[in-house]
Amino acid sequence: MAGPERLGEHAVRMLIVPQEFKGSLNAREATEAIARGLRRALPDAELDLLPLADGGPGTVEALVEATGGRFFEADAHDPLGRPLRARWCALGGRDTPTAAIILGALAKAKRKENAKECDENRSGE
Repeated sequence: MAGPERLGEHAVRMLIVPQEFKGSLNAREATEAIARGLRRALPDAELDLLPLADGGPGTVEALVEATGGRFFEADAHDPLGRPLRARWCALGGRDTPTAAIILGALAKAKRKENAKECDENRSGE
């Protein structure tokens, strides 16, 4: 008799591809939570995990994880000259920083504050 992890003569293979659960789980955490539940219900199933991001929150984290990259932090200033802890990443283990996170912080600063107060000669460091 075929167990629940088989479909006819074929073993069950599932692709788990969630986005973040905004405010509670990022895409990786959601993927792992779903996989844990499926492993309890279907212990012999083959699970492929692929956290998804659509260009919004979680995209940079998903790219860093998918390529084996890493995050870096340093002291810097925002466009209003205020000190902050900047965060950037290198994708795929390369040493070339990617500015996606810094640019996101710039857009946030300009929305929250009077854009006229921003230094037009810099976008922060």
